[in-house]
Amino acid sequence: MTQKTTPNSQSLRRAISILRTVANCETDGVRISEIAVENKLHVATCHRLLKALCDEGLLLFSETKRTYRLGAEVRRLGMCADRQSGLEHTFQVVLERIAEQTGDTVFLSVRSSMNAICLARVEGSYPVRTLVLDIGSVRPLGVGAGSLALCAFMDDEKLVDIISSQKKNYSTYGLQINDVWELINRTRERGYAVNDGRVIPEYTGVGVLIPTNVGNEQVAISVAAVNSRMKPARQAEIASEICASCDELLGLRPVIYSGVVE
Repeated sequence: MTQKTTPNSQSLRRAISILRTVANCETDGVRISEIAVENKLHVATCHRLLKALCDEGLLLFSETKRTYRLGAEVRRLGMCADRQSGLEHTFQVVLERIAEQTGDTVFLSVRSSMNAICLARVEGSYPVRTLVLDIGSVRPLGVGAGSLALCAFMDDEKLVDIISSQKKNYSTYGLQINDVWELINRTRERGYAVNDGRVIPEYTGVGVLIPTNVGNEQVAISVAAVNSRMKPARQAEIASEICASCDELLGLRPVIYSGVVE
């Protein structure tokens, strides 16, 4: 992704990129060789940055496994972010209302750089549970209904950079860059996002972009269900329910309201 750099910012950006690499790894941690390759760094440079991150408590190094994983300071910062933002608490009543009305599973997602993070999940009453995302799950922007809603109405110049840099990540979901652009264009035409089994073939998701009234921060609310419950007419009904619930319960008018792009 193209970045506008300022003096002395390169090391900071590299350290942040390393943190993201470690955060996305398995629970056993990740080796320095993998971190260096992923971030296109010389091993010596990577080792210097890893040591600094460990010194600050952001990473932990396992002597026995020779791997790195997130440290306690990241957990503390995350708890502070939750307390300051409180998005999942603010939207809980909306998620519960939508789950009750639709009977399906509802998700709250927020954008983090080039990814979408699932902040909350509420299950509906329908017997077949659609647990396609866990709380804390990370997906590239454009993958899944909520993630798609978060990026579809971004500035095109910024979006081109994001999508072009995610080619490898998209391929793990069976998507090509052209597929993502197709989904974005359909979202813009429709006014809400639909993931028609592109990620998990058995399930369809509908997502809507919502402002939070906290700076420029936006979230996406999405509903997922088995394909048999997600015919086009019901997709539109679910999008309308998301809009109505946000409007009535929080006074938040979604960025896309009643299928009209503003």
